[in-house]
Amino acid sequence: MHRSGTSLLTGSLEAAGLHLGDVNHAARFNRKGNKENESIRRFHNGLLRKSRAAWHRPPNRQIEWNEADEGRARSLIEPYLRSDRPWGFKDPRTIWTVEGWLRLLPGARLIGVFRHPSLVVHSLVARHLNTVIEPDEALRLWYAYNSELVRLQRRYRFPLVQFSSGAALHEDFIAPLTSFARSLGLAGPLDRFFDRALVHQTKPGPVRGIRARILYRRLIAGSRSGTGSGATRATQGSS
Repeated sequence: MHRSGTSLLTGSLEAAGLHLGDVNHAARFNRKGNKENESIRRFHNGLLRKSRAAWHRPPNRQIEWNEADEGRARSLIEPYLRSDRPWGFKDPRTIWTVEGWLRLLPGARLIGVFRHPSLVVHSLVARHLNTVIEPDEALRLWYAYNSELVRLQRRYRFPLVQFSSGAALHEDFIAPLTSFARSLGLAGPLDRFFDRALVHQTKPGPVRGIRARILYRRLIAGSRSGTGSGATRATQGSS
């Protein structure tokens, strides 16, 4: 989900040696950049538009790809395939397109990140980019994205990490992310990317609504399910 630590996760893996290609290294709401490949993000936005959706109007299922979509995706990853080290990309919209990517790249490794719903809501409301998001709408978006994250994690058994604050950051985020990085053959230090000055929402409030509370507990359970080491290779699946 947007505003959930996706840039921190990806930037940390990049610091450890993951090849990200041509990505954003500075952004309005993130001094170190969102670490996204603009061409892949535009591809995802096109898939969403084709499904009459958008990042803030998510679909209710995985987006189906046609042959032209697969051809476009192949052209986007062709530069990465020439890399002699592990490579990857990040975009929160991937949550709705990931099964298309897995048909194209059945050996891909997945990792997910989540954040306390009240912190995501506060961050989205404060962002005010092109779309003003009200608190109820922000919570609905958090629920939609993270419901799909839970479904995918149960199906493909990949690790989840929680972007938390303070003393819990190491246990919830740094330690499991380090384990995942080592399983990819990445040996660099992950924590050199983290900058506390860039974390603006740190004190979670109450989780509003029974559905959100149940889903948040499921995310925490998924992060503790022991899928963060070498057994996270994705298998080919269909929507």
